[in-house]
Amino acid sequence: LVGVRPDTPVQESDYDPAFWVSRHTERPGLTGPAQLLPNDITFAQRNAQDTWWTEHYNVRNYALILLRTFAKVARRNSY
Repeated sequence: LVGVRPDTPVQESDYDPAFWVSRHTERPGLTGPAQLLPNDITFAQRNAQDTWWTEHYNVRNYALILLRTFAKVARRNSY
């Protein structure tokens, strides 16, 4: 459920080639740390969150992101 949100192959040109490969070696998810931020984040901020996730993946962070996602959905807002 938690992972880096996948991009389409057309978006590959938006990324550094090494980051594209590392980003797509991770299992994709329905939610992730970037989805917990406000909707108006920049491309760089989203990538920073995805990078953080790939470097700090563990059961604790997985559970925290799931709980924060459920809380965000229950509040029905994007912040």
